[in-house]
Amino acid sequence: MAQRIRFAATVMLFSLLQLPAFVWADEVSIAPFEPKGKVSGYAFGDWFYNMKNSDSTKRDLNAIQFRRIYLYYDYDWSEAFAAQFLLEADGKDTTNSGKLGVFVKAAYLEWKELVPKASLYIGMSATPTWSTNSEKVWTYRSIEKTIIDLHGLGSASDLGIGLKGKFDSAGRGLYHIMLGNGRGQKPEDNKYKKIYGDVIFKPTKDVSLEAYADYEGASKYAGSDRRKDVFTLKGCGAYQTPDLTIGVEAFRQTKNNAGIVDTDTANVVPTGIALFVHGTLMKDKLRGFARFDIFDPDANADDATERLLIAGFDYMPNKNIHVMPNILINDYFGDDLEYDRKESDITARVTFYYIYK
Repeated sequence: MAQRIRFAATVMLFSLLQLPAFVWADEVSIAPFEPKGKVSGYAFGDWFYNMKNSDSTKRDLNAIQFRRIYLYYDYDWSEAFAAQFLLEADGKDTTNSGKLGVFVKAAYLEWKELVPKASLYIGMSATPTWSTNSEKVWTYRSIEKTIIDLHGLGSASDLGIGLKGKFDSAGRGLYHIMLGNGRGQKPEDNKYKKIYGDVIFKPTKDVSLEAYADYEGASKYAGSDRRKDVFTLKGCGAYQTPDLTIGVEAFRQTKNNAGIVDTDTANVVPTGIALFVHGTLMKDKLRGFARFDIFDPDANADDATERLLIAGFDYMPNKNIHVMPNILINDYFGDDLEYDRKESDITARVTFYYIYK
């Protein structure tokens, strides 16, 4: 009898000792989502020297400059709802006193899985023009913008509503569609909107193919059916491994009736292509990069072309710190004598880029 009592007491004590573990495990499994926010960002700039420049006022100019400073605040209310607020200083926008200015680059609400495998974005969010794919494939935004961005033929963010998602669970097919004001970070000033569409297909894990288009409407000229609207087509392809990327990006934009007066019916058609490569030279320490652009401000006129060569090295003393000596050479040629006589732009730089999380 005494042995039975001791055995029962032992079993009960053991069970009581295990109870907190079961309670704790149960609490973990049913713990509610905790809202959370985080601050992060990055900055890049250069110490540069203009060895040659088509603008005589910029020859021999040298300075240390910031070209971008980003400050993000990301907040998650739940597994379904998130938001982002982004401030940017880009080195060009200044205050009335001439100091670096700061502006809102993004401010949006994200509603996840409202559509299966997709998120809905409401507010000022990134457009698919280059943010969805081509800028990521090029990788070196800290060195230079993508070709469309470089020539001011699109906007990185816009006020509107967008849907971004996957066609399949494996992520081999991606899409990003958006309806925006078409004014970038500026308030709307007309009733016409800009439609964006981007599709990315990954036939293998190393290859990606992108097709992009946008259309921005505009009002008719007085007493005419002609509109000053804009239509853009772009393609981007890349082969990417952890140690090597080879890519190409090409675009054609049609600016209908782009003259500055009502009687000018000429269309302006800027076109361009960018070829780029970057890869590992020393694992986690040193990479190299190069890019070659050809840009025609108006394919219809066929009288002026620009060529841009970029090359440099990316030294990483820390995974979040980059020091990148590089050179940019931009030259001008064509039948337009004023354009053809322009002196080449040659700039030597040491670019710094750091990420804070």
